[in-house]
Amino acid sequence: MKTYLTTIFLLISILCFSQTKPYKEYYENGQLKIEGNLINDKENGIWKYYYENGKLLCVGEMIKGKTNGIWKFYHKNGELKKEGNVIDGKEDGTWKYFYKMSELQSEGNYNNGKRNGIWYGFHENGTKRRKSFFNMGKITEETCWDKKGKKIECEK
Repeated sequence: MKTYLTTIFLLISILCFSQTKPYKEYYENGQLKIEGNLINDKENGIWKYYYENGKLLCVGEMIKGKTNGIWKFYHKNGELKKEGNVIDGKEDGTWKYFYKMSELQSEGNYNNGKRNGIWYGFHENGTKRRKSFFNMGKITEETCWDKKGKKIECEK
């Protein structure tokens, strides 16, 4: 019985002290700019940010005021711009970047906010543009190609 009462008391305390409040912010033109939830005045759950024209800018999860989980960003035309994982506000894991018409522009991995491992870049026609090797944000080796697939000198 004592354990049961203690559990009920803890649940009531948590509900009373961690209040979820919906949050919305608007542009001067009346369009929705930001929407999400606050728990103890910190961003939590799914948050959405919008361009002034009303189209989605980005969407992702916040935990205790920091970006976490999968985040997606969009071009003003509504097409996906980039997507990837975030841990404690830093890119971590695979990220993909896209041209305005949805073609893959580049992809690779981040480790604690720094590019790490192999990154591939592509021309808008889909051919390989660049293959870069990163070691915690620093390029160690790189190969480049023109739009026809011919190997060329990489631009710095």
